[in-house]
Parts: sequence; C-alpha cells; structure tokens
Amino acid sequence: MSSPCPFKTSQEMVNAVDTVYTLPATFHKLSEAINSPTSSMDEIAEILGNDQSMCMRILELANSSFYGFPAKIETISHALTLIGAQQIRDLVLGTTVIEMFEGIPSDLVNMNSFWKHSIACGLSAKIIASLRREPNIERFFVLGLLHDMGRMVMFQKIPEIMTELIQQARVRETSLYKLELETLQFTHEDIGADLMTQWKFPTRLSETIRKHHQISSFVKFPLESSVIHFADICAHTFGFDGSGESFIPPVHPIAWSQLGLETSSLKEIEKELDRQLQEVMKIMMNK
Repeated sequence: MSSPCPFKTSQEMVNAVDTVYTLPATFHKLSEAINSPTSSMDEIAEILGNDQSMCMRILELANSSFYGFPAKIETISHALTLIGAQQIRDLVLGTTVIEMFEGIPSDLVNMNSFWKHSIACGLSAKIIASLRREPNIERFFVLGLLHDMGRMVMFQKIPEIMTELIQQARVRETSLYKLELETLQFTHEDIGADLMTQWKFPTRLSETIRKHHQISSFVKFPLESSVIHFADICAHTFGFDGSGESFIPPVHPIAWSQLGLETSSLKEIEKELDRQLQEVMKIMMNK
C-alpha cells in the first residue's frame, strides 16, 4: 500500500464526514411525526407536501411498476393511506441518501453504475421479500439500496487506497470486501452501519448493513442479512456490478437455508428486476 490509512477505525472515518452526511430537516420532521402517537396522516402529508421534489418522487414510485397499483394515485395523502407512513419514510430515506453522495471521482467509480447496482440490489431484495410474503417490503428495498453506502464514504475519504484495492482485487481475483478487511481491519459494511447508527436508525437496519457479507449463525437479524446477501449476489450475477466489486462470491449456505427459496426463484427475480429497474432508477436518480 502506497500510503497508510489515516483512519484506524470505521467510526473515525464516519466522524470525519459527520457534518457532510447529515440528513435534511425535512426527513427528521417526517420521522418525528411518524413516531409520534399524536400525529395525524394530514400532518405527515403536510410535511411531505412542503418538499415538492420529494413529494413528486414518492407519487412517481407509487404509480410505477415498483407497486403496480391498478388505479392512479394522485395525492400524497392517498399514497400514505395505501402504502403506509413508515414505508414512505423508508423510501424517503433511500432517495435522500442518493442525493447526499456527490463529487466522487469519476475515474474511481461511475456514479450511474454504482447506483444502478444499488437499486438493482434493493429491487432484488424487495422481490425476494415479496416471494417470502414478508411485511413492509420497502425496508428490504432500502437496505439493498444502502448496503454499499459505506464504500461511497471510502471513495471520498481514501480514494488512493481504494483505487489500489480495486486493482488488487482484479489481479488477485478476490473480493474487494476481503481486501478492505485485510488492509484496513474494517470494511464498507462497518462504515455504512456506523453511519446508520449516527443517524439514530434502528439496530435492525445498521446491523443488517454490517453483516450482509458476514453471514453466520450468530448474525443478529439473519433474515434481513440473508436477503441482502443474496440480493447483492443477484445484482452482480445479472450484470449490475458497478460497486467496485469485480468478484461474485458464492451464496452462503446459511443464507440460502434461511431464505427457503427454490433455485427456480432466480429466474423470477431476474424477470421482475428487468421489468422494474429502468423505471425505478429514473425516478430514484431524478433523471
């Protein structure tokens, strides 16, 4: 390695970017209202309505193949009723975080390809969760969408080191994740999880991000971790590999057992992903 990493832990790196990656006031107001037992749907709709860009994006998602509702949804109040306040809050989180990560050197990573991989992973996770008939499938989408956000922080704070690790991973035909751990003693999982903790999100979210590669019988949230682990592999397998990772690991046996899917499910996931990806990406990337 040409230069040592200036950060000894993932938390040090997160502390160094805390002022940059701050969730907007609108999101905090929305979360407070949703968590308050006295808030009404009208109050939540009013908060969303004050951010016209976000409001429009939620309505576009509600009327897209992401949901496939039979009738058009024209108001945010109607969307809240059909989808649910917490579920919409999760979607707002996903779109907000995408907007926060800008200025990554284009010679290090193609932002469009990175988010295409992340959205493909999120959609795959949502599809897997729906095949299992899980409630609140939006949380799986957001977990998949944000599973690699720690790597975005690494691209910004230690670009030279990440460039070397990406090159090494290709030459050695090994996982970039493993080289992160070997070289830094922490990974993009740790950074993403620490950032979620800093934002005061539930442990279920942060620990799922922390363990989507490290599948074992000791994972705190085995279902969520297994879904994101498999969804990540699906996104790479289907050709959406813009996260900097060039090596596709095998599916961990514990994760596969936890999911309880048939091998034929892969074709169904790919078919649904192909149906939804371009439309959802256009909405999420605001293009």
